[in-house]
Amino acid sequence: QGKSQAVFILSEDKRFLLKSLNDEELDQLMSMLAPYLGHLRANPDTLLPWFLGVFSIRAGSGTFHGSAALAI
Repeated sequence: QGKSQAVFILSEDKRFLLKSLNDEELDQLMSMLAPYLGHLRANPDTLLPWFLGVFSIRAGSGTFHGSAALAI
C-alpha cells in the first residue's frame, strides 16, 4: 500500500501496473481523460503513463475502483 492507502500491483512480467482508486481519484481521472489522451497522442515520447483502462468491481455491498497502466 502507498501513502494514500492505495494498493499497487505490478504484473509478473513488470509491464503493467494496477492501482486502486478512491471515488475522488476516479472522478478526477475520468474528468481529465480526454485531454490527457490528446496529450499522449500529440507527445508519443512522453514519460506520462499510458492508461489502459479503468474498472470497477462490485462485491457484496462494496465497490473497488482501479486503473491499469503500462509500467514504463
